[in-house]
Amino acid sequence: MTLRLHCPFCGADFEASPPPLATVAACPTCSEAVPLTSTATAVASNSNPTAPESKQFAIWPWSLVLTALIAIAFAAWWFWPKAAKPIPSDSPNSSGKTSIPATLPPAMHPSWKYVPKDAQIVASIQFSPLLQYAERTGQSIDGLPEYLGLPKATFEDWKEASLDPAKLASVMLHANVEQLPPRLGLVIAFREPPKDRDRLRQKLKAKVKDPAKRDEWDVQLPGVPLYTFAMKPADARTFVLSSRESDLDLATRPHVGLGDMPVSLKESVSRLSPSSFVWVATVSTEWSKLKSLEVAAGAVGSGERLKKAEGLRSFAAAFSLEPDLALNASILADSPDRAGAWRNGIRTAIADLDGTLNDAKEWTDLTLPAEPPAERWPRLKSLFE
Repeated sequence: MTLRLHCPFCGADFEASPPPLATVAACPTCSEAVPLTSTATAVASNSNPTAPESKQFAIWPWSLVLTALIAIAFAAWWFWPKAAKPIPSDSPNSSGKTSIPATLPPAMHPSWKYVPKDAQIVASIQFSPLLQYAERTGQSIDGLPEYLGLPKATFEDWKEASLDPAKLASVMLHANVEQLPPRLGLVIAFREPPKDRDRLRQKLKAKVKDPAKRDEWDVQLPGVPLYTFAMKPADARTFVLSSRESDLDLATRPHVGLGDMPVSLKESVSRLSPSSFVWVATVSTEWSKLKSLEVAAGAVGSGERLKKAEGLRSFAAAFSLEPDLALNASILADSPDRAGAWRNGIRTAIADLDGTLNDAKEWTDLTLPAEPPAERWPRLKSLFE
């Protein structure tokens, strides 16, 4: 059934044909998750969309997990209670209006259509649920970089470059690690179109690649000193960045979306909770045998950790709000025997953490409460070290 909806974030009216089990739809104007409330108006339609496979839970082996958790740790920073700081005045719920705890399910994210089909790792963060969660729980959105040993200036530099999370709808990161250095890309979606694109270019210290193509820039993002990204707008509020210039073609010729991605990546995404507001998922491959990762691990002294990941085929992990904060993770082993051995070790490690552990042949799924963050995060972090 097609519904006529109103977006409470940007005020746009639009039509959507969500799957039968969906509870939200993506606003085509600002990409926020719009709840399918009883006030939605039905529109006649002959479409009969198939409901996407969606499962809740997730986990993976200890050695490679810490690397992937960098993306998740980025999200946790926003509600870490250390240096108190008020919610920005232009945050989604700063006006005193009723918060809408809606999160766009990973499989429905509109940024998928700008991700290259050969991406091996994809991670994403939605900012409105983070800010709503921070306000609801009275948490601070500062402090975690210092706790993780990251430069405090990194996130300040992003704000200085006009990439303030209060003004962003989402960021999706993708990587192909077959070669060194890994090929990286981002899809950055603003909640509202930047009012002055030239000022945005100046703030990013971007260089115009070709005077005849003033919408294509070269950018060095704060905190990513080894990469120069080619950058191009896909629409008024969405920008595609990639360390491989040819990937910019997706800005003007996007593909269908997640449906065009590898089957194994879709399987990883299906294991993520629909309420995952920050997540990472991968294709299926022999991660411990990738030469590029072996070289990188050796360079930073993590070769032994990579060896411990032998047998790992795929993983997915996320923080979700259901409505309480939880860490979900999933790992796919190369055999039922290895999966069973991993589960035995995991049961021992989480015995005092009130977690739930489930299995489906080679897959192992884990959910761990992460509330309150100040008490739970150090313990959760220690599991992956």
